[in-house]
Amino acid sequence: RQAAREPPLPHIIVSNVLMEAIYLGNTAVGAANYDPVERGLRIAEQTGVHVWDAELYGQGAVMALNWGDHARAAEFLAKMGERSHESRSVHVAGYHFFTAWERYLRGDTAAALAQAGVALQRARDAGSRPVEMHALVMYAEALHARGRTVEALELLKQIDRVPSRRAQYRRWLAEANVLLD
Repeated sequence: RQAAREPPLPHIIVSNVLMEAIYLGNTAVGAANYDPVERGLRIAEQTGVHVWDAELYGQGAVMALNWGDHARAAEFLAKMGERSHESRSVHVAGYHFFTAWERYLRGDTAAALAQAGVALQRARDAGSRPVEMHALVMYAEALHARGRTVEALELLKQIDRVPSRRAQYRRWLAEANVLLD
């Protein structure tokens, strides 16, 4: 009962705001709204709890990319890169994945391929199957864009290492995208 009367700990508040940012970033609902990202970063600055800074910047980049705001995505990615400490391999993998996506959308498939390769290796080093799945798809998309379709399709088979229906579904979508292009 005492705990219910206490204000939530800052890391709980920032975690909840991060979940809101992830939701908005993945649904791209309405007009560009970076409020959850900015609110989470403001709370982190006020409280000194910076454990989710890189992830908040990453979600800001996702939002910006979904809304077609490449300049803002580049700003978020630069700050994410600054906050992605080497000891947090998942954040480093995420940074490279988001950077690969941004480069791909700009049409720089060579840079996208390089960044996706780093993201894939870092995700595997960290043991993060979800980031590995996303990196595999990005890598395959970049390979296909560079005319290496057979290699892209072979690479997508590696998603089977990720034991989830979502991963399988993502593989099928990526394969269909490559084959129907």
